[in-house]
Amino acid sequence: MITVYNKVGKALNKTEVGELVKEIVATKLKEREETGIRFEKCCEIGSYEHQIPMPIKGRVRGIDYCIADIVAALNAANIITTASCCGHGKMDAVIWLEDGREIIIKNTKMWV
Repeated sequence: MITVYNKVGKALNKTEVGELVKEIVATKLKEREETGIRFEKCCEIGSYEHQIPMPIKGRVRGIDYCIADIVAALNAANIITTASCCGHGKMDAVIWLEDGREIIIKNTKMWV
């Protein structure tokens, strides 16, 4: 089990971790909206050509470029991700967490 702590060192319960996840994802999506970030191209489903290598729990994983900032922010907050998919402009993005929960990001077609 992974324990997530807030800025003053208090361990967060599952509900508080869920709120932190929402805050991280909302912040990253807002940053994209404010800066007008768009991804020129997304790879096809099953392709790995637009992935960023990212160390997670001592192992390098390939993370889809268009969600790498969100995955990095979650892991930096000790909310460990186990897998992710940006949706490749065809479906919703999904980030799976170590505790079994899934983050589903709707309307990712606007990213490409």
